[in-house]
Amino acid sequence: MPGMDVNPAGLISRGLPQPIADGQTPIIPRWGRYREQTVIPLYPNFAALCDEGTYYTATNATPGTAVSYSITAAFADTAAMITMRNGDGTGGKRLYLDYIRIIQGATVPASSTAGQFACKLDVSLRATAGTTSTPQNPNLDVSQSASIMDFRFTPTVTAASGAARLVSRGVMRSVLPVINDEWVFAFGTVEKSAGILLGGTVAQRMIIPCPPVILGPGNNHTFLLHVWFPGNATTAGNFEYEAGWWER
Repeated sequence: MPGMDVNPAGLISRGLPQPIADGQTPIIPRWGRYREQTVIPLYPNFAALCDEGTYYTATNATPGTAVSYSITAAFADTAAMITMRNGDGTGGKRLYLDYIRIIQGATVPASSTAGQFACKLDVSLRATAGTTSTPQNPNLDVSQSASIMDFRFTPTVTAASGAARLVSRGVMRSVLPVINDEWVFAFGTVEKSAGILLGGTVAQRMIIPCPPVILGPGNNHTFLLHVWFPGNATTAGNFEYEAGWWER
């Protein structure tokens, strides 16, 4: 814009500066020591991302109809419940994971003694086949633009590359899962989960804090959610699922 200072000057202020009363007097902006500007966000959540049309969700096709998983009793790089891949080309957008929700369906992994998970990242196209989900834009005021996310449930997974990274690991249940158990993996949440009873026979909603996850463009960066049920040998459980993320 004409007259706009493209290099606005400011003062470095790691500590909180003195407040200034409302008025018409121009002020010098506040900067951090790594040249980041300090601002107060207008929205306290992801509403701004949804407003600009860059937030997406994906779910199983029919609410109330769970999708079968495989019989998985131990961790394996070639067995994942969910994969999320950045399909954009070099120089394109990044994917920022927000959450994944898993709901235990009517068929539980009957002989299992627990539920466990691990999150891994890789730099290659690891997943094919499986059940794909079409990303949806939850802002009806913008066009349903194409997402760059490739989202799959129980895909066929190839071996990990030498660049794969294990970024999270935890326990979902210390006993046999219960119908309607709900596991919410929250990526980059600042609220860490409080104490949760992992045993018992009553369905629970468990918030599981995970690190922030960013998938870059150009190299098929892939996120893999590995879920396994120790002791499970005969019955493949079924699950509903949902995920949210943004693309910028």
